[in-house]
Amino acid sequence: MPEFKGLCAMLRERFYEAERDQRQNSENRVATQIKVFEVMSYWLAQPQLPVNLELLREMQEFCKTAHKMKSFQTMAEELLRSIEARIRVSMVSLNLFQGV
Repeated sequence: MPEFKGLCAMLRERFYEAERDQRQNSENRVATQIKVFEVMSYWLAQPQLPVNLELLREMQEFCKTAHKMKSFQTMAEELLRSIEARIRVSMVSLNLFQGV
């Protein structure tokens, strides 16, 4: 699943790149950052798309950092809830797989 971890890293980098890019107008920067949240949300909402705990933790760390930015607190909180739900599902699946 390294290709998905790479995708997550690219999304995270794009989010922060948009924040730093002062040449773009603020509407375009925010639109890019919102798209990053939308892609991650879609990814988590699709059970057929693979995620593992490492990837979920990486997404979680991104959200915690993005949450510190006032304009993205609500989106970060919503995405964190989706991540936590997916972690719970992954943990249940792992326990069932291991026979716990």
